[in-house]
Amino acid sequence: MADQKMTIDAIIQRMYAAMCFSAGKEPDWATQPEVFASSARVVRISDDGVHEFNPVTFRDDYRAMIAAGVLSSFWEGEIWRESDVYGDFAHVLSAYEMRNSGWRHSLPRNQEHSAFSTRRTMVD
Repeated sequence: MADQKMTIDAIIQRMYAAMCFSAGKEPDWATQPEVFASSARVVRISDDGVHEFNPVTFRDDYRAMIAAGVLSSFWEGEIWRESDVYGDFAHVLSAYEMRNSGWRHSLPRNQEHSAFSTRRTMVD
């Protein structure tokens, strides 16, 4: 799918789906390069600060949290989105909620916002 054009919806859905995993499993590491540009900046804001990554260091940090038992399962799903398209460029603000134990059926752990930008070369 990496060489095919994807809609904004498809990119966002695949990104969220690639991050989710159940206990004893791992995220879909193979999909992540299809939805994140190699030069992407991934920023996580938590109680202990602001953490900035590229896709490789983000994956390394995510793997370390799984190995340490900080994340034994994880689900995140979009709850609303605002998209602006300017010619060949799109900017998307996406709000999502995160859950861990019990996935979709557990109480939300947190609600966050993400901002994505993409060029028409990836978007149909």
